[in-house]
Amino acid sequence: RREASRLSSEAALAYFTDFAVDQAQDLVLEAIKLDPLSPEAYAMAALLRDHIGESSVLRSAGARMRRAAKISPDPEGRLHAALLADYFDGTRDWLRNMEHYLRGGSEDPTLLAICARTRMVSGSFEKAMEYARRIETAIPGSSLFTWFLSAYHDSGMGRFEEWLSRTTEEIRHRPGNIMLLLALAEGLTQAGRVDEAETALNETAAISPAQFYIPFMRADLALLRGEYKAACVELRKAMSAGGEEVPGIYYMLGKIYALRGDRKESLRHLEIARKLAPEYSFKTNDELRALVEGSVEYRPLFPDLPAACQEFNHARGKKALLDNVLSARRNLAPASSTIYVVDPEAGPSAVRTWMFFNETRLSAPGRTRFFIQAQPLSSFLDHKGAAMRADFRHVRSEYGRYTAAIQYPSPIKLHGLCPVEARLDPEHLWARRQGGVIDLRLDEAANGPGHRCHILAVPEDSEISDLSARADEETKRGGWRFLVYGRFFFDYEHFRLKARIKHKSA
Repeated sequence: RREASRLSSEAALAYFTDFAVDQAQDLVLEAIKLDPLSPEAYAMAALLRDHIGESSVLRSAGARMRRAAKISPDPEGRLHAALLADYFDGTRDWLRNMEHYLRGGSEDPTLLAICARTRMVSGSFEKAMEYARRIETAIPGSSLFTWFLSAYHDSGMGRFEEWLSRTTEEIRHRPGNIMLLLALAEGLTQAGRVDEAETALNETAAISPAQFYIPFMRADLALLRGEYKAACVELRKAMSAGGEEVPGIYYMLGKIYALRGDRKESLRHLEIARKLAPEYSFKTNDELRALVEGSVEYRPLFPDLPAACQEFNHARGKKALLDNVLSARRNLAPASSTIYVVDPEAGPSAVRTWMFFNETRLSAPGRTRFFIQAQPLSSFLDHKGAAMRADFRHVRSEYGRYTAAIQYPSPIKLHGLCPVEARLDPEHLWARRQGGVIDLRLDEAANGPGHRCHILAVPEDSEISDLSARADEETKRGGWRFLVYGRFFFDYEHFRLKARIKHKSA
């Protein structure tokens, strides 16, 4: 037990002073072998969770900490274990309880970091930085964690250039730091700067050729280029480097083989994933498609807007979701579709559909948070038309002027889908000119990479001139003409469209 505690402390030092995730992970795994009920080791495992993903150690963490909370020989150890058990099990009050413990005078850097990361994700940057300063006091030389929070904040607010400047400056001060180089490559990949990302990865590989993350990130780049065979090769390298059969990798391989048209290999890899982690109930692409397409029966939610437009937008939202789910790409933002309806009498209106789908999370999320340009004109509605509770916060972000935190009607269970719709305020997007002409100007940054759809809907007999971008698809239905712009958008990428519309009756 004493040796496990020493190894856990050494892992914390490696993580906080050098961001040496690989070294910290090895030390933590060794500590858990020596003491399978060590709260110190599992606290570090919790901190490394976002870096290393799910593993067999983490899947049993909640149960082990529950046991440690009962049999640990000292009261402090029992309390520490109970807090971690709540965290791993996703108990509703885990954060409140952990922060209450930290307010009592504890300066445990791992618990401080867990709370800091959680506060950062929830949008409480100031609180996260307060925890980071306490960590720097507890572990001198741990400023890299402060960089991590600041860079994450820049990225989370859509400030790509600030993030890039902050990260490259930190690399200049710490040349050869593997995690900084990987962070640079990851951010460049998310932003679609593929060649620069590959350069950063090559630099990383030259310093640490056996680095665990490199094959994953090379697989990401291969998928972006449509090089599916190369992606499979890289994922197999990742599995070999990790020395453990990871169900999530087999699941990804199953999807990639499906993209390659190799149904036999796709099903074989899926079955391996299912055997390794039966609790996830991994689905085939056909099963995922059936779940999405048959999950809810749609009915138009806004009686004053054309039903054909609402139905078309909802269908395109589902298509964007399927494009995300079946792509085998990691870390994608929720799919959405937005339709801009240019009515000759009422003027333009806009409806956005978000598709929130729980593909692999065992814990059912009950809420979500996203950016929005302006507070919507309607409530957020589920597919039944029920209004959802929403909290707005004004932010200074490149992604949008507000964040909206919405409460789902009920937590989204594994493989559950919750479509959400709202009417957007289009007032700043258009202007009416003489002769009934409407000028439309759209400009919105994508928050996170993923498939999205933007649709311009005009009456069939309308004339469109000065169209700034050709539509990916054009179709007519129910007396309406739909110009569809649907594709994969990178993080920070803008959708921009200008059009001049004249209705025949004007």
